[in-house]
Amino acid sequence: MRPRLSSVGSGRPQPRRIFKPVVRPRVSQLLDSAYRYPVTVLVAGAGYGKSVALDHWLAGLQGDVVRL
Repeated sequence: MRPRLSSVGSGRPQPRRIFKPVVRPRVSQLLDSAYRYPVTVLVAGAGYGKSVALDHWLAGLQGDVVRL
């Protein structure tokens, strides 16, 4: 079951990606540890692939997710 994604603030769903992103296992492992904390912030400069990495990680989750 894919997670249900809620986009808060934008009022519209995230666009579908039409390219195959680079898989970053280390980033995914760090995001896996995010469940230990009430809030996790993903920070990097423009163009570093934050949205792509987060989308890839979310695709592997089950359950409900809120993305702000």
